[in-house]
Amino acid sequence: PRHLSDVVRLAFLYKHGGSYFDTDFIFLRSTEPLPPRTVGLIPEVIDFSVNNAVLVNFEVRLPFLREAMEVGIQQYDPDGWDTIGPALLTKHFVDYAGAHPEEPPPLTVLSSCYFEPVRGQPTLWSFDRIFIRGYSSASVLFDPTKK
Repeated sequence: PRHLSDVVRLAFLYKHGGSYFDTDFIFLRSTEPLPPRTVGLIPEVIDFSVNNAVLVNFEVRLPFLREAMEVGIQQYDPDGWDTIGPALLTKHFVDYAGAHPEEPPPLTVLSSCYFEPVRGQPTLWSFDRIFIRGYSSASVLFDPTKK
């Protein structure tokens, strides 16, 4: 199944709560201070688009996630990438916020720079340089004395 990881991450967060990050994230700081239900934006997208690779501090059985999964079931197209994943979360976020204007937004949306601070700097941030050749070229990323 093409979209299995998108479905599993929402179902897991709904049932157990917590946080989800894609495996290519390296943490430079704790996510503990972030507010509940924090997500990032997809940096390459000009329009507003929620990044489902970054889902932080979700409560167990959050109604927003249940409703998003229900919408996903109704509109799912196995051949389309725009019916699940970031597209589903983005659409449901906008629809939910519009339908409940008196409530606070269901998600805290942060700029992609909070989660991908070195994007676009391939000479500094490179899987090959950090994990294959060693840490010396990227030691600044992991030095706690550097801000």
